[in-house]
Formats: sequence, structure tokens, C-alpha cells
Amino acid sequence: MRFAVIVLFSSSLFLVGCAMTEDAASPSTTHVVSSQRLQGEVHGGQQPIAGAHIYLLAANTTGYGGNGIAPSTLNASLSLLTSVPGSTALDASGGATNGFFYSTTDANGDFDISVSCTPGQQVYMYALGGNPGAGINSAVGAMAILGSCPPMGNFSTIPYVSINEVSTIAAAYAFAGFASDATHVSSSGTALAQIGIANAFENAANLVDLGSGTALATTPAGNGVAPQATINSLANTLAACVNTTGPSSTPCNTLFSNAKSGGSTATAGSDTATAAINIAHNSGANVAALFNNANAAAPFAPVLSGVPHDFAIAITFTAPGNAIGGHMAIDGLGNIWSTSSQNKNVVTKMGSSGALLSGNNGYVGGGLNYADGIAIDASGNAWIANKSGNSVTELSSNGTVISSAGTGPYTTPGGQIQVPDAIAIDGLGNVWVTSLQYNIGKNAITYGSLTELSSTGGFLAFNQEESGPYSIAFDQSGDVWVTNGPGLAEFTNTDVPISIFRTGCNTSLGIGSGFYTGVAVDASDNVWTTSSTSSGGSSIQRWSATGSCESFTGGGINTPEGIGIDGDGNVWIANYTINDPGISEFSNTGVPRSGSPYLQDSGILNYPSDIALDGSGNVWIGNTGSSSIVEIVGQAAPVVTPLSAGVAGKILGTRP
Repeated sequence: MRFAVIVLFSSSLFLVGCAMTEDAASPSTTHVVSSQRLQGEVHGGQQPIAGAHIYLLAANTTGYGGNGIAPSTLNASLSLLTSVPGSTALDASGGATNGFFYSTTDANGDFDISVSCTPGQQVYMYALGGNPGAGINSAVGAMAILGSCPPMGNFSTIPYVSINEVSTIAAAYAFAGFASDATHVSSSGTALAQIGIANAFENAANLVDLGSGTALATTPAGNGVAPQATINSLANTLAACVNTTGPSSTPCNTLFSNAKSGGSTATAGSDTATAAINIAHNSGANVAALFNNANAAAPFAPVLSGVPHDFAIAITFTAPGNAIGGHMAIDGLGNIWSTSSQNKNVVTKMGSSGALLSGNNGYVGGGLNYADGIAIDASGNAWIANKSGNSVTELSSNGTVISSAGTGPYTTPGGQIQVPDAIAIDGLGNVWVTSLQYNIGKNAITYGSLTELSSTGGFLAFNQEESGPYSIAFDQSGDVWVTNGPGLAEFTNTDVPISIFRTGCNTSLGIGSGFYTGVAVDASDNVWTTSSTSSGGSSIQRWSATGSCESFTGGGINTPEGIGIDGDGNVWIANYTINDPGISEFSNTGVPRSGSPYLQDSGILNYPSDIALDGSGNVWIGNTGSSSIVEIVGQAAPVVTPLSAGVAGKILGTRP
């Protein structure tokens, strides 16, 4: 039986999430809303689960959970059920449930609970145990994300909540960056962390319909293709365990032994919800065993036709007029700003869940002319390098032109900006721009340059280079690092050269034979670069502040370009190739992570060139070949955004 119920949670928040935009009101964090009713069902596949314990939980704010972080009292989820009508006595089992209050499902798998929460809390449901038809199964664990508890008075109806294996997979991946297991979901209490975890919870609505428990093929905003078959295939491997007599069954044993906290190592989960979180943390581990665990009576369809390369959950977003897929930058609210690989005179802004915030036409004007590199400053304004306009455009957070009294772009008095490519913001708010050519006073020889502008667009400094510079990054001391083709250059924060390393790390490359493109700096001030050679060699490098260098290969690296560092210091690389493109991940010691590269042979990637990481643990990739953006959900550790905030706060490559 289905109900339309007036309850605590806003349908707009649970179905499409709370849009984290500049105009969003800051919810109160002190008032606790009075109790309301929430009804729904728990199913294992298509079978109701009777007698399951139902917990209503909220993410904690006193310490991070996540991949490799042990469960503790600091990251334990908060119980929102109390001893009021609709909730039974304290769970006597303790242990994984921490003595939470619970309700139980009836013979039809239905529940009816009393709900209270504090506005701004991130709320989810967790079902444990019960009888799916073959007897009590303690291995049953299922989850569903409800989202942000709304402010007082923001009441509306929400669908009947279906908790099943599909909703479990959606929850596990959406908040993977904050979850150690099913009852330890937590972030820090900083403002950026709260934005990041709210966006993560919101992202579940891109994967599953809350009312029906059905995997989505299209995101609610309509511009994203969700991996319905992958979600269903994962749900089926959970269902194979749920619809048995318990942990000792072959399907459960197969699931738990192949879905440990370290993939194939460390701790095995005791229920299917924690197994789902472990899979989300290790999406490239034991893929065939997990895929084949689903039995012939798999309840969810459509499914993958064969064993995939990995179980990364990826959403592909598009925009009208091919207005995305170039360079990207992520602001402090988790919004994604993008230039286009095909539509050169537009900038597009998407919300953290991929919905278009800049309208169908994007942001235009302000001198945008072959818009290429893009960066976000501390005020949330976007700075764009105009490759054909030899200029820089500044847009406010809502797309209003700021530069040159609101009518045009910034230029320099001596024409120092020529064919600008990359752009970045330092810790002082100054804007740095690379130019691929600068021929003034150098006859016909093509040179490049590095130009520094003030936070108001005024010319500050300029330095010429013999080779065209490409990407820019800043270390914790404010020094500027620039890849310049055959090497890596370092400058002071006043644009004075410190050193230029031209031989690279790997002597087999030879002087000048390596071509360096992407650059990023981690929390230890190591500078990471991507490089490839004309003969097809590909590698990444880790440079110390003194210029010593190590080179790393493997992990599916193939013509690497874009590079980024997540909150655990892991290194992410976009491989710009049509031949088996993939997204590579390395540890901070240069070891390829299990499953790297992700999405290889998936058909999703098309000349991926740029990569960005957000405060929710998602990885964003610009597809230049198809003018699209791919989001790998929950695969990374949350990281401080924008990059300029990490530089200013000396917290690059750290969790918010």
C-alpha cells in the first residue's frame, strides 16, 4: 500500500536536492522541528522484508568518515529516533548500531515512524536484518538517502520511501567520501565541509527515484545520463545475499569476501549496506566475482551485458549548444564552471548535481572570445582566458560581467597577453595567465609568457619564456609553478624566475623529448606534472621544492593531461587519448590505485583533457571530444574548493 504523507522533509530537497547556490538561505542549526510521520517499505529485490530494524540517522560533524578511516565515536552517525510513538526501545544488540533506537517493519515490509531532525542535518535511513522470505537474515543492510532537513515551515508531501538494494547503491556511492561504514557517516564541522556533504547527499537523487526505489536513466534536471544498468547490476549482487538465509550462504560469503574495506584486504562488512560502501571505495576490485554473484533471478533490470572494467558510477552531462567539455573550475559551493571545446564564446555554470545554473544559453558577453582556461577567486567570481581575444574576462558568481567597468575584458598596456591558455588565482587574489606566444622584440621566434594581474585586473608583472607555458599551480609558500613544454618552471609571487628544470625526471626521455602539460601541488608542497613523448611514452612526475624528481608509470596512463589532488593526497589524471582512455589514480607515493584506470573501454570518455575534484568526493572530467562533462560519483576524498581557497589557506590537497 502506498501513501501520500505530509512529513518533515521537503519533496524538493529529497527529489532533486537543495540547490547550493549563492542565493540559498543558510538554514538554522538551533531549532529542532517537531515530530512528523514518515512511511515506506523495505524490500529485498521484489520481496518485502518483515521485522527489519529501521534507523533514522544523520551524518555527524565532529570528524570525517571515509575510505581508510576507521569507525570511531568521532565519526559515528547520529540517531534521530527517540522513545516516542513509532519507535521501540533501545536496540539491545549495540555493536554496529551503537544502541540506536529503531522501529520495525511489519509483515509486508512497511514502516511508519515518527521523525524529528534539526534543519541542515543530512538524513538517511538504514534498515538492518529481518525476514525476506527464507527466514531471518542478519546480513541484510539497506539504505536510502533523504537529504537535508529543511527549515521550520518548509513542509510538503514526499513519496512513499522505498528502501531496497538500488537505493542502497545510490546512498553508498553518493556519500562514499564521508562513510566508513553504514553507521559511521560524518564530515568536519567547517562551512566548506557542510556544503560538501550536503551536495553529496543531494547527488543520490541523480541515481535513484526515492519513491519507487528504481535506478534512474536520466537525472531529474534532464541533462544527465545516469548509469542505470551499472546501478542495477550492483544492486543484483546485493540482492543475491539479501534473499538467502544469512551470512553463511554462498552469495553472502562471495559478496563479503570480495567487498572488504580494502577491496580484497582488511575488514569484511557484516551486512550488505556496508559491503556496498566498500565497493564504492574500491570500485575496481574483484569486479568479475561481484558481477557474477548476481543469480539468474536477478530482480533489477536492465543490467550490464558483461563484466565491466570497473564499478565506477559515472554520470554524463551535456548542455545546449555544446557549451561544456573544455576547462573546468569548481567554486566554494560545489558548482562546476566550464568552458567549451566547441562553443568558444560561452561559459557554463552547473550546480553540484549537474543542473544548469547559467540557463540554456550559458554566460556570454564581456569579451568572451575562444574562452579557454578558467579559475575561481575567493569571492566566487570566475576568470576566463580568451585565447583569440588576447584578454581576460571576469564574471560574477551569477554571470554578470565585472571586467573593464562591465563592458569588456581586461587587457595589458603592452599587449603581453597573447593567445592566453591557462589561468589561476594565487593566495593574494592575484590572477596569473600563460600566453602561448609572445613575439614582441623577438623577430619571428615564437616565445611564451607569464603575466600577473591584480585582483581588479590591473597589470602587475610579466615574464617571457622560450617555450610556450601551459598550466599553472601554486605551492603553500606562494611560488608559481608552470609547465612549459620540455620542462617545469618556478617563479616567485612577483613573477621572478627561480629555476627551470628541462631534463625531466626520466633520463630515458632525453632533454626536450618530454612534453609537460598538467601541474598540481599537494599538501606537502610536492609538485605533480603529467608528461608524454613523441614516441608514445607517458608518465607522471613528483617534484620536490629543490627540483629533485621521481617519475611514475602504470595505472593506465596514456597521453596524460589534466591532473588534480584529492583530500587524501591521491593524484588523479585525465588521459587525453582515443585509444582506451581512462581516468588514472595514484597514491601520494606514486603507486597506482586498485582499479586504475577507471571507465576504460566504457564508451563514456572521449578525449578527456581536464579534471577537477570537489568537496563531496566527486571527480569531474571534461570530454573535449563530445563537449560533455563526466562525473565519477563519490570516488575520491573530498577536497577544499576552489583551488584559490586551498592556496590562500595553505590547505591544498586536504579535506574541508
